[in-house]
Amino acid sequence: MRRFTFYRQLNAMDCGPTCLRMIIRYYGKHFNADKLRQMGGFNKTGVSLLGISDAAEKIGFRTRGIKVDMRKLEEVPLPAILHWNHNHFVVLIKMGRRKVSIADPEKGIIRYAISDFKKYWISSQNDKGEDSGISLLLEPTSEFYELENQKQNRLNWGLVLQYLRPARLQLMQVFLALIITSILSLIFPFLTQSVVDTGINTQNLQFVVIVLLAQIMLSFSQTIVGFIRSRILLRISNILNIQILSDFWIKLTRLPISYFDVHPTGDTLQRIGDHRTIQGFLTGQL
Repeated sequence: MRRFTFYRQLNAMDCGPTCLRMIIRYYGKHFNADKLRQMGGFNKTGVSLLGISDAAEKIGFRTRGIKVDMRKLEEVPLPAILHWNHNHFVVLIKMGRRKVSIADPEKGIIRYAISDFKKYWISSQNDKGEDSGISLLLEPTSEFYELENQKQNRLNWGLVLQYLRPARLQLMQVFLALIITSILSLIFPFLTQSVVDTGINTQNLQFVVIVLLAQIMLSFSQTIVGFIRSRILLRISNILNIQILSDFWIKLTRLPISYFDVHPTGDTLQRIGDHRTIQGFLTGQL
């Protein structure tokens, strides 16, 4: 069995193109999500199963939309796209006797019990009165394997470092403060050891007082250094905020009107809030 690559949907109504993208990747090719949206007729309400089928056929898949029961679903070629919970699309990865593996572009790869799987997938009954659901079967043809992979837009460190470059001096100061704080923390165990070994064993009260005063001064120094570091990080955060938001607004104003006709307003607002995640990663975790 080939390795299955999971992709998470970026927009609220992007489940259909994302499912198709995962299946394309499963068969060894890569397509950008934007290209699949255009081919499938993506709009503010998402994309229909017919739109997914049309997009898949344009890139070399042989598709077939069917309504099947659970018994026949075990015989279909996998992976396949399922109409899920009446308003969503997922990828069926594996069918077992007790468990079913689903790639949900909104939540991740999930294993459902058969009873729970039926609750989400069953949508009607067939002519024989059996519970059934809708599936889209995809089989790659020779035309699919002749296609060239599209270029993957991956985040690289060069793009990240270009935002950190204007704050080089502040970053050096932060690392210096971090080194000083680490050194001060390492001194504490040695001072405590000297109090026990020298001060208490020899009952030298004056030495104990001196060491305690030294510990107080070290704690005070750590507080001062930590305060300075937090102020520098705040300045770096402000620099990154201005850069990221300005680049975002420049890109947003260059988008065509058709983009706003297709994408919901919430998706654009989500992008505005994503800069805080980037800022937190660069100024905190990194």
